[in-house]
Amino acid sequence: MRNYKDLQVWEKAHKLPLAIYQGTYDFPREQRFGQTSQIRRSSASIAANLAEGCGRRSDGEMPVPDFNGFGDRSFPITCYSLETSIS
Repeated sequence: MRNYKDLQVWEKAHKLPLAIYQGTYDFPREQRFGQTSQIRRSSASIAANLAEGCGRRSDGEMPVPDFNGFGDRSFPITCYSLETSIS
């Protein structure tokens, strides 16, 4: 099992929700439980999914970091939610 905190992609994914929370702080109140919540949850899921991927696979099963199906699931949701909230 790999330590997810050693991965550069996890470090960047971990910083994303921190920036998202700051960036969405001033979103309109009527979006707080809808769009804002979706953006925050999906951005936090990226790093969580990467950590889960590391926990599910051994080093022998994953000689090269390949997280397709883990961290990439939430990224498009985050992007789409951001696009629709600022347009």
